[in-house]
Formats: sequence, C-alpha cells, structure tokens
Amino acid sequence: MSTQPDAGTLARLSLHDPAHFGIQHSQTIHRLALLQHWNIAADSKVLELGCGQGDCTTVLADAVGAPYTLGQAQGHISQGPLGSRITWVQQPPLDYLSSLQPSSSTSPTGDESKPFDATVLAHSLWYFSSPSLILSTFSAIKQHSKRLLLAEWSLEAAHPSAQPHVLAALTQASLECRKPKDSDSNVRTVLGPKRLTELAVAAGWKLESETRPSSSTSPTGDESKPFDATVLAHSLWYFSSPSLILSTFSAIKQHSKRLLLAEWSLEAAHPSAQPHVLAALTQASLECRKPKDSDSNVRTVLGPKRLTELAVAAGWKLESETRVQAPEDMLDGQWEVSACLDSSFEEEVEEQVKDGRERAVVLALRDACEASLRGIEGGQKGVKTMDVWVAKFV
Repeated sequence: MSTQPDAGTLARLSLHDPAHFGIQHSQTIHRLALLQHWNIAADSKVLELGCGQGDCTTVLADAVGAPYTLGQAQGHISQGPLGSRITWVQQPPLDYLSSLQPSSSTSPTGDESKPFDATVLAHSLWYFSSPSLILSTFSAIKQHSKRLLLAEWSLEAAHPSAQPHVLAALTQASLECRKPKDSDSNVRTVLGPKRLTELAVAAGWKLESETRPSSSTSPTGDESKPFDATVLAHSLWYFSSPSLILSTFSAIKQHSKRLLLAEWSLEAAHPSAQPHVLAALTQASLECRKPKDSDSNVRTVLGPKRLTELAVAAGWKLESETRVQAPEDMLDGQWEVSACLDSSFEEEVEEQVKDGRERAVVLALRDACEASLRGIEGGQKGVKTMDVWVAKFV
C-alpha cells in the first residue's frame, strides 16, 4: 500500500488510451484531491458505489489497502506470543479426523484417551456442504474429543434491525441448496439450533447447556457496521430519480459509518466553467422528460443543497463540506457542452418532447449554453470544468 499515492502510477492502472494518457491522469489527480478531503484512514473497509469505470476505485484501494488473506492472518498469529500454542491444519475436517489414531476403549468411557479435551466449531457450520456432512463430522469428532462446543447464528433476531440478517442468510441458503456442491459461499447449509442439536444427539452427543448471548453483549450502532465509509464520487447524477438516491442513502446508513460524496456543484468559480453548468442543466431538462431506461451520464441533476437534504432525510448528519476546483486539464466540461450542442441532441429533443412549451424550455437552455461560449477565449475548447462539491456525513 502506498503512503504517498503517485497519480501517474495509479492512472496507468485504469483502462485508458496511451495516446491520451493526460485525460486519465487528470481524472486520477482529481480523485486523489477528493481523498484528501474525505480523510479515509488506512485499512478502512470502504464501499464504493460508482459508475463502474474504476477511476475512484484504484485511488481508494491504494489508500486503504486490501483485506488480509488466510495465509497472512495465520502467519501473523504464528509469529506472535500465541504462535507456539497453535498448530494450523488446512484440511477437510473428516480427512483430518480420519488420520488420527482411534481412542482406547479400555477405560469406562474412553474419554481419558481422547486427544482433545474439546472441539470447537465457531461460525463454521454453515460452510459445510450438507447436513449429512455435519452429522458425519460430529460422529468423527466423538471418537477423538471429550466435548463438542458450538457457536452459530441462531436465525433469531432479538432486535428488529437484525431481522434483515436472518432473511439474507435464508435467501442465500435457498440459492446454495440448488447449486453444485463445490460452492465457495460462506452460507451453504443453514441450520438453526434445533436441527444442529438433533444432529449432535444423533452422533452420540448429549446437550449439556445452550444459550443465546444477550443483545447487550454484541456490538451496536456503528461498531457493527461492515463499512467504515461509503463513497459516491461523481455517480449521483446517474441515478434515475431523487427518490432512488434517498432510498440508497437510507440503505447505506444501515451498513456504513460514514457517507462520502463528491458531485458537480452547479457553481462556476471561473466564468469559463459556466457553459458546463448550463450544459448539465440542459441535459437534465431533457432527461426528466424521457423514459426511465436512459443511458445518459446526466440523468438526475441535484446540487449540494438538495443532496444534503436527501442525506439528512435518510438519517445522516453533515460533518463538513467544501468546494474544490477541478484540474485545468480535466475535460468533463468540454465533453458535456459538446454533447449539448451536437445536432443529435436537438433531434432527440424533437423526438422525445412532444409538448411545444416544454420543448421550448429545453431548447432555450441549449441556446443559453451556446451563447455562453461567446465570451470565452477559444470558444468550446476554452471551456473549463465546474467546481466540485465534496462532503462528509456521519
């Protein structure tokens, strides 16, 4: 993981035309600037909801690093103070158990000769491919262990907000039971306490005690959320409606500690960026009159004020916000103005907008965009990119 990200190196990780590397380079520089404002800690678990090109993904991955592999985790523990107490075995349970010497039957119970005082399966039973494999494993363990200690999800939700976890597990299980046996899902065979107890008893075990940990002993609030931050960088205008953005913000609230946004601000600190603002509004005025299955990259245009209102309505609190200027060689403004003034845009207006008054509004916005170029040196090629709003919510 790089401590001082190099824009050139990161930009080359993204798919780009080498003849126009500067375009990708400017996009990466911009994402690095966003990262500075968001202040994401290294090793954070980050969910990015992007438009799919990966411009921001590479920057985030470089900043926070990758999850540890099984080998790394085991190696780290082995090198620590507990390493001498642990022997790692990467082998199917039945294969390992069958390799052990059978216990002696000379003692009354046979327990004294068993090599293990206890065998623990903690949140690993759902990885088994079938109930029959669990039963066989329980039976094999009985030959070599004095006690069987289990911990598994109970399929119960003491708190209503945990009910989605139950349903998610059952949903995945309903798919897994119809898939080939070589699945690598972490939810393969879902069994609740009653069925697991039945399997253990059938394998010769006797239930000594059972309990459900109190909800007060489990993490609550932000500590239990899987993501430290969720990032939406220049992707909000791709949403088909404000209501979908609101629903998304609400869903993110259940799983992420912070919401980090970056979107065009609809402000132009430099006069040469004003055509970009008008081009975005022009395209939005057409998009709101088109069917929902549009593939435009300007579908729902919302400024900072409205996006903040949606975030607050979803339960978020604004922590900080700022405006940043895009790099000089970032060409998004020129691209959007070009799309707006292209002859195909006016043809699409004529085709999609049947009401004469509504059509006049869209075309008036387009004409205003075109007129705004007259005071810009270089015309369309002199257009700059509008300012960017960067915000943090908690």
